[in-house]
Amino acid sequence: MDPIFGSNDGHEIEYFTAHGYACVIVDVRGTGASLGDRKMEFSPEEVADGNEIVNWIAAQKWSDGNIGTTGVSYLGTTAEMLLRAQHMAQIATSGTAIYRIGGWYDGALTRGLLDASLNTPNTVKVLVGPWDHGPADNVSPFALSKKVNFNIHAEMLRFFDYYLKGIDNGIENEPKYTYFTVRDRSLQARHSNYADRREEDKKLLSFTSEAINEPMQITGHPVLRLNLSADADDATVFCYLEDVGPDSSVTYITEGMIRPIDRKVTAMYNTICHTLSIHTRKRIR
Repeated sequence: MDPIFGSNDGHEIEYFTAHGYACVIVDVRGTGASLGDRKMEFSPEEVADGNEIVNWIAAQKWSDGNIGTTGVSYLGTTAEMLLRAQHMAQIATSGTAIYRIGGWYDGALTRGLLDASLNTPNTVKVLVGPWDHGPADNVSPFALSKKVNFNIHAEMLRFFDYYLKGIDNGIENEPKYTYFTVRDRSLQARHSNYADRREEDKKLLSFTSEAINEPMQITGHPVLRLNLSADADDATVFCYLEDVGPDSSVTYITEGMIRPIDRKVTAMYNTICHTLSIHTRKRIR
């Protein structure tokens, strides 16, 4: 399944059918090969269609009634919405297990991934890698290549095998949260493949820490407490957290933004996991 556009290239189907699964792909109403009207994204009618679809699958001779769903982006949301369907398949059972997979560089969806895991008690596994939307590419600043060197399909298979087939593969004993640390020296290149931000930083107000004498790992929500005054009714504030190397090269780590007019509302923090090496410095722009 193409992670961006949802078009099927056959590889995912071949992988899962080779491991004893029947695969069904359905276009939502009013799209592709499906008839009907599509009034809006995730309409009540679209969500209700899941009931008919899953009941049909459960009634087939080749089905044992245990159904798992998967998808990326819009498809991931439609897969989760099937949990609202009232049908006879096991997916409707209270507490249906959810495995959420995302990337540190997937924009606001990284925050959404973690928020969803905290607000759904049936989320049993969460995996966050150095990926973008999909995950289609490894977009860590320190990646040796853009290739995703993690078998997502194999990880999905482990989850399905345990929860749908009852295969004891140990996945239930693993930590709920697994995440990739950006710039882990055992896996990453020494130098960044992002553009050096030294020249860009000359245009910005910056605050740079003293050199770090021991490795430091930053995991979670970096928070900046900022006091400012302005002669305008509103403003747009951008903040960049950067890694300043021993050679003074500057590498982007993450960013945050807010309009002061909304300052009484909880800020949308970007979540990261990054390792700073010895003799580097932190810089806030």
